[in-house]
Amino acid sequence: MKALCACVLGVFLATSVPAFAERPQAPTAPSSAKAPAPKPVSASTPRPPVRVRAFGEFGSTWVGAAESFDLVFGGHREQQWGGGVQVTNLWRGLFVQGSYSRTEWAGERVFVAGSDVVRLGVPVEAELNPLDVTVGWRFAGTPRASFTPAGKPRLSRRPVPYVGGGVGWMTYRESSPFSESGDEVDESKMTTHVLGGVEVPLMRWLHVGLEGRYRFAPDLVGTGGVSAVLAEDHLNGFAFGARLVIGK
Repeated sequence: MKALCACVLGVFLATSVPAFAERPQAPTAPSSAKAPAPKPVSASTPRPPVRVRAFGEFGSTWVGAAESFDLVFGGHREQQWGGGVQVTNLWRGLFVQGSYSRTEWAGERVFVAGSDVVRLGVPVEAELNPLDVTVGWRFAGTPRASFTPAGKPRLSRRPVPYVGGGVGWMTYRESSPFSESGDEVDESKMTTHVLGGVEVPLMRWLHVGLEGRYRFAPDLVGTGGVSAVLAEDHLNGFAFGARLVIGK
């Protein structure tokens, strides 16, 4: 009898345990905690880095003491050359630059008595050397993104105008091989100027442009010689030329 009861109990346990294991589990309630939302990405344009560029210039200079220069040198316009360094992107379109230029004339000393002009046959050379510091603004704007079929950004060839102004130091010299005491001139004065131009990129590191500059240069002449007789006491003038810029 005990053996029969043991057999029945074993069969009952063998059939009920697997059925209990296969019973489906109750679904777990979803968590009420929410994942943190991603931080919004700023859509502002990144600030461009500060750039340092070098440039060379070639053009012409017209000086204000026109009558004196016309008599002595045969003209008051002459070629100029120069160069400088420019720092851009200081704040938006703000830039600062330093530049140096040189203009030379060659002529003949004259003696003026009233309306009479006597040429003395003595050669004379003059040079004008302005050193300028300029603060200005470039109107570059925000160029539209453009890409090649390969996915590389295209070079924007949009012209960039700019304006500026500043102060400088100008030296004016006259010399002759047979000059006497008091004949030579060596004067230096502080000057002011305004300028404007436009620049076009040829490559990422190479740009060309045109620039005009008006300079106020008082009291550099007029203390002696022809300029004193003609009452011309300044070398205010206009310069215009082309420039080649190296740098982004």
